[in-house]
Amino acid sequence: MTHFETQKIGILVVDDTPANLSVLTQMLSRKDYEIRVAPNGKLALQSAQSKPPQLILLDITMPGLNGYQVCEQLKANPKTSDIPIIFISALDGADNKVKAFQTGGVDYITKPFETVEVLARIDNQLRLRSLQLQLQQQNQQLQQEIESRQAVEEHLRILKRAIAESVNGIIIIEARIENYPIIFVNTGFERITGYSSDEVLGQEFDFLLDSDRESEDFQKLKEAIATGKSCQILLHDTRKDKTRFWNELSLSPVRDKKGNLTHFIGIQNDVSHRISIEEKIIRAKEIADEANQAKSTFIANMSHELRSPLNAILGFSQLMARSQGLSQSDRENIGIINRSGEHLLTLINNILDLSKIEAGKTVLQPVNFDFYRLLDEVEDMFLLRAENKGLKLIFERQEQIPQYVCTDIVKLRQILINLLGNAIKFTHVGGISVRVRKGKEENETKTETHYQFPITQIHFDVIDTGVGIAESELDRLFEAFAQTQAGAETQEGTGLGLPIAQKFARLMGGDIRVHSVEGKGSTFSFDIWVGAALAMEVLEAKPKHQVIALANHQIQYRVLVVDDRPSNRILLVKLLQPLGFAVKEAENGKRAIEIWETWEPHLIWMDMRMPVMDGYEATKYIKRTIKGNATAVIALTASALEEEKAIVLSAGCDDFVRKPFREEELFETMAKHLGVRYVYDDTDRQTQHKKQNHILDSGGLGVMPEPWRKQLYQAAIDLDDEQILTLVAEIPEDYANLAKAIANLVNQFRIDKIIELIEQI
Repeated sequence: MTHFETQKIGILVVDDTPANLSVLTQMLSRKDYEIRVAPNGKLALQSAQSKPPQLILLDITMPGLNGYQVCEQLKANPKTSDIPIIFISALDGADNKVKAFQTGGVDYITKPFETVEVLARIDNQLRLRSLQLQLQQQNQQLQQEIESRQAVEEHLRILKRAIAESVNGIIIIEARIENYPIIFVNTGFERITGYSSDEVLGQEFDFLLDSDRESEDFQKLKEAIATGKSCQILLHDTRKDKTRFWNELSLSPVRDKKGNLTHFIGIQNDVSHRISIEEKIIRAKEIADEANQAKSTFIANMSHELRSPLNAILGFSQLMARSQGLSQSDRENIGIINRSGEHLLTLINNILDLSKIEAGKTVLQPVNFDFYRLLDEVEDMFLLRAENKGLKLIFERQEQIPQYVCTDIVKLRQILINLLGNAIKFTHVGGISVRVRKGKEENETKTETHYQFPITQIHFDVIDTGVGIAESELDRLFEAFAQTQAGAETQEGTGLGLPIAQKFARLMGGDIRVHSVEGKGSTFSFDIWVGAALAMEVLEAKPKHQVIALANHQIQYRVLVVDDRPSNRILLVKLLQPLGFAVKEAENGKRAIEIWETWEPHLIWMDMRMPVMDGYEATKYIKRTIKGNATAVIALTASALEEEKAIVLSAGCDDFVRKPFREEELFETMAKHLGVRYVYDDTDRQTQHKKQNHILDSGGLGVMPEPWRKQLYQAAIDLDDEQILTLVAEIPEDYANLAKAIANLVNQFRIDKIIELIEQI
């Protein structure tokens, strides 16, 4: 069966006149050909090279490359040289026809033409082409059969040598005799077992198994032989000198042409050394797991014990700051308390972050976000601090870097804050520059990331004119708790910022490098990989507004606060009651259930670690009832472990908030689950959304991802209008004008315009 008989016949029509293309397309469509059209010679060459047709109808007089030149180039290309070309032209002179045949044409049709004549000539050339292909296939098949026989003979010789010389033991068992005797062993078998071939031939297949005949693997071996199946097992066999060894045996059945079982072939290997190493590795892993579990328990306990009192410190300082009767001095004192608490929280988080990293508990949490906004926020965060020291802070952002990206924004922000904080701390004259530029691109997702789109490398440089770092101190710069001489003199910091930043950078696919000259300054550089994101996938940042009351015309929401620490309960009561919430307290899970059954709160703030009955058990009890499913249970925990969130949610909690909390986070969570409405101190929260209009130029196509543009380019080169329209259907509704413009080009036979626009990007 020829290629023509198994696949739809493709014909490429080349003519610079749209009317001619339309007439020929309609005429050829009657024969169910796959028609492609090219409005010029350049596009015809590209299409034929990308997807060779079975026949080409070629006009002569065209702008740019004429038909003769196109034919000469097609015939000079091995990939397209065999394609039959029929010239179809209004030129009827004998010299024109002679030149057409000299350049490689197989036929010549003069315009105006008769449809019947054109179809007949096309059928004739396709029939001749089919016969040529059949002859080529038969010749190729004959040559392949000759080469195949020679290869088989050579393979048999190689196989015979390989079996004899293999370091693995090879054994062949006769399957048609009841006791399954051994009929062949190679030198590898003799070396492993110590038995010679003469001592083994005729022995039963299991003669090496001195004991362990009741083992699970030996039973698998017996079953495989009895049923004629293959198996892979591990046996504890005995050598001729009575020493034991672990024999990894792979047994396969051999059948004749009729499917009858004739033999078994076994390949064995002495894996005693590997088994010994594996046993040591398993034991070492058990010890490491025990150590990691102990470290995880320590992290959980430390998180709870340190963050719980901090929750009260920061919470009550926020609560006091809401008071309208405070003097300026009192507000300054509260600000000091709050900043000190935040600083202590940062230190605790750094220690816990480092512990989680070392215990393998830290993973990427990628989200879509506005990268430009993040850089602006970090710049605003440090601008005042730099100005107070008389320093210049300059952010330089390359235009090519993407605005909307997908990565772990929390870890990226932490890296930038650590590096910029150090730069300002150790710079007294001059300034700090932050340079951000685009690095390499990958069209396929990197294995260590979670991105669905192509990823881009972003390069950061944080440059300062500070005191610099001595060369002798660079090797210890990223060690935990290590500090440079300048750092020790400031008596600030813990020596954890840089180690954590480095580990975060490595987790994000990059690393941190440093170049420093003592007395002149330092440059810290790092790279990360980010996934592409669309603007529509990025959530708008919500402006912060202080809640001052509940909105009118709402029910009075009942809220139950469950915590074993009175200070934590008092904090929530004093925060919620003045706004209009009805609030009750419970010191453990058992008491919480009692109040819930009689009072039926709308929402429960549930601490998870409490005496008598913890929050997990109380939540499970509440949520297994119909009434409990109507109650929102929000975990309020001091745990810093990310996996704790999954455990809490699996227990039945509807959401998860960590201590110490921000009051806006608390109110947003309650609004999310209760639908409660607030009165804010600032009601101007309107945002405007602008809808982009797109024009069909290279910039307009740039809104689509690069893989999509590559698919569109290939479809245009192939003149595949169906594939182009399929890709157009994938364009989001926000870019409807772009989709309409591309579709119009297809309908106007201007696919060449699509190619030009993509090549300009």
